[in-house]
Amino acid sequence: MNHITNKASLSQIAPTEPVQAIGDLRAIASNNLNNQVEFRSLTQKRHLYGLGMPLGLNAEILVLDGKAYLGQFKSLAYEVKELDDFDISFLVYAYVPSWTKMEIPNTVQTFTDLEQYIPKAAANQKIETSRPFLFRLEGEVSALDWFVVSGMGNGVPNHLGSFLRSRYLGGLDDRKIEALGFYSPSHRGVLTNPNSNMHIHFRTTDEKIFVGHINDSVIIKPGSYLLLPNQIAN
Repeated sequence: MNHITNKASLSQIAPTEPVQAIGDLRAIASNNLNNQVEFRSLTQKRHLYGLGMPLGLNAEILVLDGKAYLGQFKSLAYEVKELDDFDISFLVYAYVPSWTKMEIPNTVQTFTDLEQYIPKAAANQKIETSRPFLFRLEGEVSALDWFVVSGMGNGVPNHLGSFLRSRYLGGLDDRKIEALGFYSPSHRGVLTNPNSNMHIHFRTTDEKIFVGHINDSVIIKPGSYLLLPNQIAN
């Protein structure tokens, strides 16, 4: 299989940027699923981090240091798989050898707070915030709204409506999580939803593992941490 079956459908990030993307949310919303990339082809280099969806759009992908976790529902039963052999339709990713860890101020609690705080913290670390970058979160949440996609093609004439309906939604309370996020002020509606500069996937690190997409609503507890890239390998 070729590494990328349709280069024209790659998202609009310059190839010189350390953060790259396969596919975009506009294509997914219109059922234009022309990307098919082997995950293994991306793990030839170390320290891969990414978030996205596999071919078939039936799971949420979270990649942490080369390990891919897929959270999905099958016949209403939820499961998480750690896989290294699957195909991707959408992925935002970078190779990050090391991170700088900092405690998040107690005044930063909500999704909106994070969206305002993260670029300021990144600028303090000499990260150019007008360009795409990845970040990580570690800590506890009081509450978190999530969704997990569950395929396409449900017959809804409006393809965006089809995408929004083909997913499971829920919430978690008082859980420990680690999350990977993408920040860019230039990719709303392309790599993030139309109302946000961030796209975040997470997994729980206590009790039963759960992997999903943070649905723009979260309350983080004091003592949580933000991690920003020290350097990104090209």
